Amino acid sequence: VCQYEPVLTKAFYHGRTEAMRTATSHAAALCEAFTSRFTSKEEKLKAQQNAAKEHSARVKEAAGGKGVDRHLYALKCLAEKKNMATPKFFESSGWKALNHTVLSTSNCGNPALRHFGFGPVVPDGFGIGYVIKDDGLQYSISSKHRQTKRYAHALNNVLLEFEKTMKPLSNVRVSRGCEIQSSLLQKRDSAIEYAEGLDYFGELADS
Repeated sequence: VCQYEPVLTKAFYHGRTEAMRTATSHAAALCEAFTSRFTSKEEKLKAQQNAAKEHSARVKEAAGGKGVDRHLYALKCLAEKKNMATPKFFESSGWKALNHTVLSTSNCGNPALRHFGFGPVVPDGFGIGYVIKDDGLQYSISSKHRQTKRYAHALNNVLLEFEKTMKPLSNVRVSRGCEIQSSLLQKRDSAIEYAEGLDYFGELADS
């Protein structure tokens, strides 16, 4: 599926963002390693390291203005503005697939925020907003017609698996739901949907 992560291009005058495509060959190898019961812990760790290095390199390229998405989109807009013939490329199935972002993710760099999120950009997609803090990672997942709870559980399990794999190299600890303050874990009937029905952020708490 098409995946998209905006990267700031603030090093440039009036710079905003460039698209970083997270679906790399190393990311695919990482998924294959973690879904196979024949993969050793060492092989999983190596796959993690390779995927992280590739991801970081792509982020640096995008931040340095070396992405292609904004460039191609600008050419398309200029052609339309000047009433020029739009190249057939922009009518291709590849271009349409590239712009049908099923998995849209974004990081808000302000650690003062308690939570951050947004909706999916296509009807059959996911919108994932996350905030990286010194002591943890907070994220929200939203969709219109997908199995959001199932996705959230799968992501939680993957993060816990990452914790186990990285333990020799890192002391970062992944918090589990049962370790969150019990005062926030209110199970209630509500139009708002939560994973396992738990109000992790106190939004339904009595005022």
